[in-house]
Amino acid sequence: MAVKNDDLVLGTHGRSIWILDDLAAIREMSPEVKSKAIHLFAAPLTTDPNKASWSFLALAGLIGGGPTFLGTWIGYLASSTYFSIAFLAVAAGALLYVLNELFHLGRRVSTPTTFAWGLLMGFLVAYATDLFLTIVSGA
Repeated sequence: MAVKNDDLVLGTHGRSIWILDDLAAIREMSPEVKSKAIHLFAAPLTTDPNKASWSFLALAGLIGGGPTFLGTWIGYLASSTYFSIAFLAVAAGALLYVLNELFHLGRRVSTPTTFAWGLLMGFLVAYATDLFLTIVSGA
């Protein structure tokens, strides 16, 4: 058993390992909290004194979106089928990496129900945007 980076890691000498992300809620637990019918725990990003700067967010967007944009663009313009598939695969891999990071962040900062509703709303907004653009373009 070890606590590292505010996570609890439990393991055996066999094949089992278990990690509890972010011990803040457990540390916030007290008899007063237990006596309440409902208690809202502070979300980790709201209590973090080091906020992300706009330059960091812009750089993260460029790093996350750059390979996707370039891979899609080059894959679309490529004359070779293999070349096209290779660059579209790079774009898909970049998207999957960003999705994985978003899922990890979502698990860390919210409850599963809130995260699921946010994910559903994101998909619905994406499909509504696609439907709107399809209708407006007359396709």
